[in-house]
Amino acid sequence: MSDTDISLAMRVDDLSLIECVFHAAPVAERTGESRLAITNPDKRFSLDVKNRQNVLRAMVGVQFGIADPSAPAGEQGEHPEFLHFGALVGVVVTSPIMGDAAIAARHMAGSEESAAAQRDKKMEHAMRLEAIKAGYAFATSKLAEMSAMSPMGTVMLPLIDADEILIDIEKNDAR
Repeated sequence: MSDTDISLAMRVDDLSLIECVFHAAPVAERTGESRLAITNPDKRFSLDVKNRQNVLRAMVGVQFGIADPSAPAGEQGEHPEFLHFGALVGVVVTSPIMGDAAIAARHMAGSEESAAAQRDKKMEHAMRLEAIKAGYAFATSKLAEMSAMSPMGTVMLPLIDADEILIDIEKNDAR
């Protein structure tokens, strides 16, 4: 662990299913190409001074589909999906306020960006990461539940590297 790691207690206070779509076409021994997209379209950080907590209210979007590569491609060159799942999950993550007394890395003392600003960025990253993990886990269980009732049988979302996904999302946010 480095001097700049954020290792505080993160707590998921709320998970809400905002929107969910599931469509499975009749299947006869079909295999296909899977597609997965994870987004974080909304995030709002706030301070709950009364309870001494950082609060993140975020939405996590998960889109998953299985396309039939043997079917004719559409106008945009994409093969039609015989399974489509989409979920938009609302997540509330809280963490204790670090405050001015929190230890900052010594090597940041002379940097252009203050140690507190660096620490706050790392806190925001850690809270968003927790929101993405919780939202994805919730979407995984919802897909398993819904697909189990379909003729396809239980379908599970693949394992992900949530940190790499968040880094990609943050790069897109910066553009």
